[in-house]
Amino acid sequence: MLVIGIYFWCTNQDIMQRVLGAKDLNHGRWGSLFAGALKLVNLFILVLPGVMAAYLYQDLAEPDLAFPRLAFDLLPVGLRGLILTALAAAILSSMEAMLNAAATLLTMDFIRAWRPQMEDSGLVKSGRFATLAFMVIAALWAPVIYQFETLWQYLQSSLSYITPPVVAVFLFGVFWRRATAFAATWTLCAGVVLGVAGWLCVEVFSLLSIQYLYACGIMFLLSCTLMLLLSFCTSPPSEQSIRDVVWTRSLSRGLSEESTHVPWWKDYRTHCVILTVVTLAIVLWWW
Repeated sequence: MLVIGIYFWCTNQDIMQRVLGAKDLNHGRWGSLFAGALKLVNLFILVLPGVMAAYLYQDLAEPDLAFPRLAFDLLPVGLRGLILTALAAAILSSMEAMLNAAATLLTMDFIRAWRPQMEDSGLVKSGRFATLAFMVIAALWAPVIYQFETLWQYLQSSLSYITPPVVAVFLFGVFWRRATAFAATWTLCAGVVLGVAGWLCVEVFSLLSIQYLYACGIMFLLSCTLMLLLSFCTSPPSEQSIRDVVWTRSLSRGLSEESTHVPWWKDYRTHCVILTVVTLAIVLWWW
């Protein structure tokens, strides 16, 4: 789960475009920490209602029907409509953000690289067509998702196989000065292909039997090993090319010095400590 968490919060385009849209660095930090604080609320608005539904409806055929069943049985008509409207709005918002992120990646990282002379209006049209194509692909893929017992199982199992190479490349790129672009490229290519093949063999066709979180750990170790070997087999990057992208103590000290002029109640480090303490307290409370 830690590997999937690092992928989602540190490399996912949907999350990153929100952070990069912040007013300044501090607003980006505060937004990220506030999002982390909101995740703690899920225990009370997602997990506990699910446990209640399992107790109240022991004959429930599909776990994904737990929330609709609770809403229609326990809420009054007005509040029921308000809750379902909010749910639909949240689903549409998340879907729009994911489609926009996918279209942005395709347009800015691939189409613009292939056709650098294309004008902005052409890129916008390409993004719109890409969004439409992704929606069609998603609709055609829906029957595969229906094979899984729950949406959560589908989501977590697919991420467990596909995201480890991304996390390995991200961590090595941020914290290891010897990591090379060649190693990162081939780790991503080989890791994603191997992950998709493994997911299909295990989760779709049931050719092998392994819990997806164990598979995630194995995929992460393989990706790290490949990243190490390929980096040592290629020339190290120049100091100038990695100066601003690899973590160093001097960079950390620079960020700390910037925060000395901020009141303690605005200091992101104070917020980090508070969030960590609250998280640990909740973990110990529910241990």
